[in-house]
Amino acid sequence: MGLGAGWAGQNDVTVDQLLPPPASGTLTMDDGVIIAGTLGYKLPMIPIRLEFESGYDWHKISTFNTGGGSFAAGGHSNIASELFNATYDFPIGPGWNLYGGGGLGMGHVWFAPFDAATGDQIALTDKWGFMWQGIAGVSFQLAPDAEVFVDYRYRSVDANETTNTPVFGPVDSHRITENVVMAGVRFYMFPPGPPPGPYGGY
Repeated sequence: MGLGAGWAGQNDVTVDQLLPPPASGTLTMDDGVIIAGTLGYKLPMIPIRLEFESGYDWHKISTFNTGGGSFAAGGHSNIASELFNATYDFPIGPGWNLYGGGGLGMGHVWFAPFDAATGDQIALTDKWGFMWQGIAGVSFQLAPDAEVFVDYRYRSVDANETTNTPVFGPVDSHRITENVVMAGVRFYMFPPGPPPGPYGGY
């Protein structure tokens, strides 16, 4: 099992006004925090970890960019993620591993921006969608049953939704992507044996 937390930075989300005159804009989010927990299994003979990960990150929406201008916005853009990950460890020294992999699953998006000056709703996404992430990181073994890690993740979730807003009419919102840096610790209930030597021995 593992626990992690860190920084999450969401990229700007595009929204499209569908009624004439059609227009597009983007919403900018403040940096946020992500927390995640994992349950998994490390294969005994090959350096692969399989795990289920449940996480949550949240962000305040700060700016609405449209028509060449930027306007104050409010609301939140939050993601609850449920992912199945697979990662491969590359030993680089005593106790040290580089690892890489990815995950697939579902994410629940709450994306609810509004114009800060008027309170007018800009868009609304409240749905589960397909989600994936790529992972690259480094870990250090503290003990046979514990290690610490730091990793980078690029995450993407389907947030496409059409909202019938009172002022702007139908508005499409699009996929949300984010960059994450996370640190944490993993504990092994059944510590793996020593890794194979360079010729497959122990």
